[in-house]
Amino acid sequence: MTELVLDGRRISCFADFVTEFNRAFGEIHGGLKWSGQDFHELDNFLEHAAPVTLRWTHSDESRKRLGYRAMTEWWKASLGRSMKNFPNHEFMHEWCNRGIDESESSQGRTLFEYICWQIEQPCCKILLE
Repeated sequence: MTELVLDGRRISCFADFVTEFNRAFGEIHGGLKWSGQDFHELDNFLEHAAPVTLRWTHSDESRKRLGYRAMTEWWKASLGRSMKNFPNHEFMHEWCNRGIDESESSQGRTLFEYICWQIEQPCCKILLE
């Protein structure tokens, strides 16, 4: 089983998470890098390494930093990409706007919870330390 170790002290925003994931993944699988723009792409990376355990050390530090404000920033970035790449995809724009409204109201998942939810799958186990 492959083990990827993320250092939560290095993660204070989504871009940091992407960088830390790529560092951990690259140590084992070479130069492949996840762009961070699509969680389906992340699924492909995890399936490539499967079975995989993702051990997130100092996860409490990341949990504090990847709260609702970070989730709002993530939704706004997603909306920007959606409007640029899919200008006529109203459903996607509305979905992002609902996410923005929800996170600005401190409802739904935080970014930390969302990332963990996206990672957890049959081929990947996540350990929060």
